[in-house]
Amino acid sequence: MTSDRGDAEIDYVIYIAAARERIWAALTDAATTPIWFFGRRIESEWRAGSALCYRMPDGGVEARGQIIEIDPPRLVRYRLSPERAGPAMISSVIAVEIAEFGGMCRLELREEHAAPVPERRIVAARQVWPAVLSSLKTLLETGRPAEIDVVRLFDGEA
Repeated sequence: MTSDRGDAEIDYVIYIAAARERIWAALTDAATTPIWFFGRRIESEWRAGSALCYRMPDGGVEARGQIIEIDPPRLVRYRLSPERAGPAMISSVIAVEIAEFGGMCRLELREEHAAPVPERRIVAARQVWPAVLSSLKTLLETGRPAEIDVVRLFDGEA
């Protein structure tokens, strides 16, 4: 089943009890991303136009992209294309915006698609992004990574 909207979106908001600069550092530091992003390393020079790569724990590339817009420590938008081929593997634009909110921060992640997206891809993304950002929140608030069963999550059991 394919989403009938060409501009299918995933929008997720989470509140994190940490300074915006700390959240930004955790999002952009290639040594830190594997701790909260289930072993994946996000690699980039973090400048507009620079390349971006999601690298798996075994060193393989999961997805590649390019930074579209960046305003540290407030906003990053990047285009992302999975390395795997297939009908569910459609390029997306990911935007992460961090805003101060009282003594904490509001982080909003939006994933947009220019083409119709299979419904199972939307369902998977709506399960995965909350887990990923909850893991980031747990790390920043407790100093420990979240213990989330990623295999069950990706199998749609969570």
